[in-house]
Amino acid sequence: HLCPLGIAANVIQAAFCRLDTVLVMFGFLYYTYSNMKDADDITGCTAILESLEKRWLKMDQEVFIAAVILNPVYQLKPFSRIQYLNVASIIGLMTCLYICFEQKPPPDKFIMDLKDYLAKVKSFNNIDLMVNSEMNTAENENQILDPLTILMTYGFPGHPDMPFIAFAKHILSISANSASCECLFSLLRNLLTKLQNHLDLKTLTNLAEAKMHIHNEHLQSGKAKS
Repeated sequence: HLCPLGIAANVIQAAFCRLDTVLVMFGFLYYTYSNMKDADDITGCTAILESLEKRWLKMDQEVFIAAVILNPVYQLKPFSRIQYLNVASIIGLMTCLYICFEQKPPPDKFIMDLKDYLAKVKSFNNIDLMVNSEMNTAENENQILDPLTILMTYGFPGHPDMPFIAFAKHILSISANSASCECLFSLLRNLLTKLQNHLDLKTLTNLAEAKMHIHNEHLQSGKAKS
């Protein structure tokens, strides 16, 4: 019973854990424990499944679902075909979240690009090719695939992202745990020593951000422990 929980805990408690990763792990756990049919497993599995359901009901479900859909690797693949997740419902979901974050309705271009993204047409007609390319690159470099690298290919260097891509990057940049914050505060405490306290706030902040960036790069490449 503990092995799947251990896998999920290691993933979710990493230095940075995206929202889509959390929901995929929830699905992994629910599927795993739903398929344990031995009589000795029933009591423990039932308790775990009930706990998962309770936690899911307490979560902001919409933003987790949106994160999975906005990850080009997943899109709608992990979900069943239900009315709640047809194109019209997804547009409504993303529109509500956009208003929540931006405090204004999304532009028409946002809706158009969202439809194209879901249908894999026009600007996104090659998205499967880009996903496979980035997956192969990550595998060859022994790194974890970052969906943001895929989304970045749909922009122009030095120019603002189109609204849909900017929104997707925003959602996929949210950390679902406090590990990143705790790590940052730990770095700040280490920097605020008697030897370094003569530095101004901006310099200290830049040092902390640089160290966090290096730490995250090492985590991505497997050179550091999470």
